[in-house]
Amino acid sequence: MSTSSSARKGIKWQTIVLGAMALIVVCLVIAGGGTYGAYVKWRESGKIVPHYFVQGEDIGGLTPQSAKERLQKRFGRLFVMLHAPDREFKLSLSQLGGKLEYDYAVKQAHRYGRKGNALVNLWQFGFSASQEKREVLPLRWDKGQLHKTLWTVAQIYQQKPQDARLEVNGGVMQVVSEQLGRSLNLQEAIKTIQQKYFPGLSSVNIQAQTEKPKVLAAALQGQDVLLGKYTTHFNPGEEGRTVNVHLAAKAVDGKVIMPGEIFSINKSTGERTPAKGYQVAKIFVKLPDEEKAQIVDGVGGGVCQVSSTLFNAVRRTNDKSGGHLKIVERNHHSLPVHYVPPGMDATVAWPFKDFRFRNKYSFPVYMRAEISGSHLTMSLWGRIPDASAAQYSAALHEEKTAVDNS
Repeated sequence: MSTSSSARKGIKWQTIVLGAMALIVVCLVIAGGGTYGAYVKWRESGKIVPHYFVQGEDIGGLTPQSAKERLQKRFGRLFVMLHAPDREFKLSLSQLGGKLEYDYAVKQAHRYGRKGNALVNLWQFGFSASQEKREVLPLRWDKGQLHKTLWTVAQIYQQKPQDARLEVNGGVMQVVSEQLGRSLNLQEAIKTIQQKYFPGLSSVNIQAQTEKPKVLAAALQGQDVLLGKYTTHFNPGEEGRTVNVHLAAKAVDGKVIMPGEIFSINKSTGERTPAKGYQVAKIFVKLPDEEKAQIVDGVGGGVCQVSSTLFNAVRRTNDKSGGHLKIVERNHHSLPVHYVPPGMDATVAWPFKDFRFRNKYSFPVYMRAEISGSHLTMSLWGRIPDASAAQYSAALHEEKTAVDNS
C-alpha cells in the first residue's frame, strides 16, 4: 500500500470519527430538548461540571474557590503512620515535605468542558451529567524536608545489637537474651514513601535492616561451676570501715567477665565518695618525702580488703587452671595488712592504683561477694557448657580461710 493511499485512509477515519461526534452532539441537543442551552448556562456560571471528583472528593458544581476550600478541608491535615518492624512513627504530611497541588487540581477541573473545541466541550459536559469524572490530587515532595525528617526517624529507630549476657538476680544467675540490631536504609525509605503514598493513605510500611549480635543466649547456657574462693575476716566494730566493705562488696557482686574482657575494681565501684555512702576509716598514705607510710583517716578505708580478698580468689583459681585469670594490674600496700598473709594483698586508690584481671577462659566468669557476720567471701564461678562442666568440677579443692584474730 502506497503512502498516499494510507494518508487517504487516515483522513477517512478522522472524518468518520468527527462525523460520529457531530451526530452524537446533535442527538444530545435534540434528546435533551435544550442541552446546548444548559451547557451555555453552565459555562457562563464559572462552575465545575457535575460529578467531578478529586481524590474521591466531589467538587462538581462548585466554583473554583469553593472547590479549593473543600479539598483543603478534606486533605489539609493529613497524617501518615510509618510502620517499621517493632516501631511506628506518626508524622504529618507537611513534616514529610508533602505539598498538595490544590490550585492545579481545581484549575484542571474548571477547564474540563471548556478547554477543547465546541464539540469536545459539549461532549464532556453531556458526559458529566450522567457519569463521574475522577482525578487524583497531585502531590509534590520537598525532597530536602523529606530527607531531614526521615533522617531523624532513622536515628531514633536505630538500635545497636546487644549481646546476650549473664545477670545475677536474687542470688540466681540468669541469661538475658540477645537483642537484634536494627536500622533503616534512608534512601530506600524515601523511595518507598514517594512511590507508595497518595493523599488519604493512612500508613506506609518501610523496611528495616537487622544485625545479629555476636553472643547469643544459647552460648551462655550451661552449669555454674565454682572455680575458686577466698574468705577474710573484718572487725564489725569499726563502723565506717564495715560500711565501706559492704558497699564495695555490693558493687562487685554479680559482675560478669566475658571471655577476653578485663575486670576492674575501680571501674566497678567508681570513685569512692561520701555521696555514694562511703565513710571515713583508716587508710595508708605515703608522702613523697617520707620513707614510711602513715595511717590516717580517709574516705573509703576498707575497700582494699574487698580487692585483696578477690585477688586471693583469683590466685586460687589460677593455681588450679594454669593462670586463666591473668593479672593485669596489682599493687601492694605500703604497710602490712592484717586480713591476708604478707604479700597477698592488692591495694586500690582512685584513680591511680587498681586491681584488674583478664578472663582467658573460653566461657564467662562471674563473681559473688558474700558477707556473713565478720567474714567476707569472694567466689569466682564459671558458666561452663554442660560437656565440660564435670572436668572443671573434678579439679576443685577445699578453700582455705585466712582469719585475723587480732
